[in-house]
Amino acid sequence: PPPPAAPAPAAPATLMALQAVDAINRRRSPFGWAIEALAYHGFACAAAPAIFGGGLGDFAVVALASVPVRLTLAACGALPQLSALSDLLLPIVAGVAAPS
Repeated sequence: PPPPAAPAPAAPATLMALQAVDAINRRRSPFGWAIEALAYHGFACAAAPAIFGGGLGDFAVVALASVPVRLTLAACGALPQLSALSDLLLPIVAGVAAPS
């Protein structure tokens, strides 16, 4: 059989979009870390009933669990020693923080 074909190169529009998203991600938040953390918490809580198809119980669980998850995310961003472990730490913290 013939060798597999090489993947097609990315379109210029795709590369421009990726560069734009990278530029946005490199910018500092114009509102500060506290407003960003509150927005993260509020969005997670408000989305919980829609995502899980539940009600206020899901809202409350996410309200309790998202605070330690956000703190872990902030610690992983601030401490270079933890940044490599963020993919391991976040699910552990979410599992421990969420009441069963």
